[in-house]
Order: sequence, then C-alpha cells, then structure tokens
Amino acid sequence: MKEVAMRRFPAVLSIVALAAAAGAAPLPVVDGFPAWSGLGEKNYVYGRELSPSDLRHKVTVVFEIEPTDEKSAKEQILAAADVAKLDSLTSLGHSVAWERLEMPRGITVVVSDCGGKDSADLILGVLKNTKDEGLKKDLQYFKSAKIAVYKDVTFPGAPQAPEGKRPFVYVMGPSGTEPLYSGAYDKKALAAATAAAKKAKAALPKWRPFYGPIAEVEHCKSFDSAFDPKKPKPLAVEIANLKKVLQKPKSPEAAVEAQILFDAVEQTKNDLVLRIAMEAHSCPHRAVYDMLELSKHFPSEKRRVAKYTAALKAVPEATTLGKMFGDIMKWSDPAFECKNEAEAKKIVESLKKIKKAMEKMKNSKDIRVQNGAMVIEAEVDELIDVIPSKVMVK
Repeated sequence: MKEVAMRRFPAVLSIVALAAAAGAAPLPVVDGFPAWSGLGEKNYVYGRELSPSDLRHKVTVVFEIEPTDEKSAKEQILAAADVAKLDSLTSLGHSVAWERLEMPRGITVVVSDCGGKDSADLILGVLKNTKDEGLKKDLQYFKSAKIAVYKDVTFPGAPQAPEGKRPFVYVMGPSGTEPLYSGAYDKKALAAATAAAKKAKAALPKWRPFYGPIAEVEHCKSFDSAFDPKKPKPLAVEIANLKKVLQKPKSPEAAVEAQILFDAVEQTKNDLVLRIAMEAHSCPHRAVYDMLELSKHFPSEKRRVAKYTAALKAVPEATTLGKMFGDIMKWSDPAFECKNEAEAKKIVESLKKIKKAMEKMKNSKDIRVQNGAMVIEAEVDELIDVIPSKVMVK
C-alpha cells in the first residue's frame, strides 16, 4: 500500500462493536488499531455524531470528565473547551466558502463522560445554557456541534485515570494502542497533549475520501469497482466484501487494508452527514449536492439528514443550483475526459445554458443563492475554455 507507513500487524482479530447504532452486529478490528467502544447511540450525550471508525487513522484526543454536581460540571466542561480547540473542525470560522472546501481533518477531540448516572444531565445543563453569554462564547465549539460528547469512551488497553484524577486527557496516534501522551489535566498536560497531537498530525499521510491514506489498493481488489466511471458497482457490495476480509483475512496485510478502507468509508459517510448539517443554512446549494452524494453512495443514511431536506425545499433555487454544481464538479475533475469532440461540444453548450441561468440567479432575493450563482458562474467561464482540451486521446 503506497503512501501508508504500515507496521506488520498480527492476523489476530479482536471482536468489538464497530457500528454506532445500538444492536449492530459486531465486526472484527485488526490488532494494532484501537477497538473503540462507547460511541453507540445509547452512549450519545451531545454534539457531533461519531462512530469508532472516526477515531482511527488520525489523531484522537480523549478528554475524560467526571462531574458530580453543577459546579464541577461547569468547571470540567470549561476545561474541555480548552482542549476542544485542538479539533481540526474548530479552524472553520463563521464565514466559510463551502463550494470547494475540503473538510479539515487530522485531529478529533471527543469528551468522555465517566461520571455516574446523572452526570449526562449535569453536562447538558451546562451545554444547553442559553442565558449565560460568557459561557456561550467559551463553549462555542460545543454549541456548533463540532465536538462530540459520549459516555464512557474507551478501548481495551486504554489509559486509565487514577482515582480522583479527572479531568484526564490522552492522545492517540493514527494506529497503535499506546498513547502518545496521557495524564491528569492541568496547564502542563494541555501543553504536552497539544504538542503530541500537533506533531502526530504533521506526520499524517495524505487522505482522500473512501480510500483514506491508501493510494493504491493491493489486496481488496474489488473495492475500486465501486468507483468505476463506466460501470460502478454499489458501494454497499464493496463494504460487504471488506467485512468478509475482516472476518476471514487472507493475510495480515489484507486485514490491515480492509480495516483502513472500511474506516475510510465510514469516515467519508459521517463527514458528509456532518458537512450537510453545517452548510445547510449558509450554503444550501452545496448541501443539496452533498445530499445527492450521500444518497448515491449511502441511500440508507438519508434519514440522518431528513430535517435539512425539508428546510432546503423551501429554497427551490438551491436545488437547481446544487444539481448544476454537481455537473461543474464532475466536469472540472482533473481525471474527467470527454469521449470525443462531439461530447465536448455538447458539454460546452450545457455550460452556456448554466451561465445563462446564473445571470437570473444573481438577482435572486436570497443572498445565499446570489453568492452561489457568482461562484458557479466564475467556474463555468473557466470550464467553457477548458472542456475542448479534455477530449480523450485514442
């Protein structure tokens, strides 16, 4: 596997529940990768939705808290807010150009509630406080759903906080079950955890949707067929094939590759859902495009974004823009080629029609539609010049 610095993991597999949904059938996790638990629906407290796959092949920072009353809950959540700044998603500001944005990744922070049966209510009391403006500002990354809070997040062999020593923080690398740093939380621990996380992030290989750090599939050969532009196979079929490899790997290398691909698909899916939630209001046409992508690759996940679907229907121009933007994304792909000059000419004519439609949409009453039309128009102008040169050479 090119572009992935892999150590040789043994073929022994540990059985854990991978899927986030409660009651999902357990899947093996290759030894050498954390078999995360506590990320199911019944453990969810607040914020971003995660699955165990979301915490592998990147840097994961776990911040354990153990509130016992309202005072300790507020103190510990405020401490968590300092750690939350490490999450790559927090680099997204209020003004985001969603059209061509690659979702920031590399470091994910998850807050683990290790308290008693009432601790989740104490935490929610702090996070849902709407009266304290100062608290609202301090907890902005929680309130924007960028940070996840779950109960009892852990894995076999995870660092253990000494009794009475929470908050507790530890940092995990993209693979391996030994922490890069762990310790009771204070200013020194924050500095050490920050240094460890940033150093590990800097060493991460390039990531691409569905494949993760794998540049070329070597063992799970059928996986590429899901993305064959001429005759794609359903992604669900290839996911099932990956599960078969995980259950009965032909070699340690095949098991590792299947693990990475499976997790990359899960991360791609969850990133799409998160992205739709974040852009639905500010960039509805990109949200429409991402919903179409979600429906194409993960049709069963449409229910997770149903509430945004209803809101987007109230902006009919956004649906038209989103579909046109999908064509722009396809034709602007560096790998895209026209079959012949006739197809190139046809695409140019389609682009001219899109440009004409943009002229009208730039005068829309909805500022979001206006902005989207201007962005798409600029790309259309460039493509009209480029498409004739993208004819396939025989």
